[in-house]
Amino acid sequence: MRRPIGPNPDIGAIEQTTALSIIIDGMGSVTRNPGPPYMPDQDVVLTAVPATNWAFVGWSGDLVSTNITETVTLDDSKVITAHFEQVIFELDLSTFGQGTVTPSPLPPYSLNDVVTLTATPDIGQVFLGWSEDLSGSATPETITMDTDKSVLATFTKDEYFLTVNTIGTGTVTQNPAPPYSYNTSVDLTPNPGVGFLFYEWVGDFTGN
Repeated sequence: MRRPIGPNPDIGAIEQTTALSIIIDGMGSVTRNPGPPYMPDQDVVLTAVPATNWAFVGWSGDLVSTNITETVTLDDSKVITAHFEQVIFELDLSTFGQGTVTPSPLPPYSLNDVVTLTATPDIGQVFLGWSEDLSGSATPETITMDTDKSVLATFTKDEYFLTVNTIGTGTVTQNPAPPYSYNTSVDLTPNPGVGFLFYEWVGDFTGN
């Protein structure tokens, strides 16, 4: 049987679609509203979603912008790259006096990293305490990296005192005068009173 000449109702119209390719640079994702497939000249809202400890930097390719949400019109096939970079926080450590501060772990630091700081005074020094973004005098101490931080550790000379007692009448001259720092040499000179002679040293120093 011959079929009538004319349009074939079994053959539908050809649908033209437009491609939208998203490339991820770093750690994150991109949401599309609406999702594919797309028709020519359709508007699509793109939103960059950074992963934990990452930040959105910007778009490149067929979309150049730093806005986290952008609308792109698909007047042609598009290739767009979303750029993310890891969030790194700086920890500035400084000292006043003679000593060192050791961080654990070592940098770099991401959001909410907990860093243990240990203050170690040099010989003859003592640790006084922390200042700026950390307070107190405990060591080791911890600090949470939720932004850039700056910490100052203060050290000072360890002071020693020399107590000199006398038996009988007389005095003892100390040169230099107290207080004393670590490894300071002190000259002790006995000054007998009238009618007295110096006899000997006893205690932490002996001899005559």
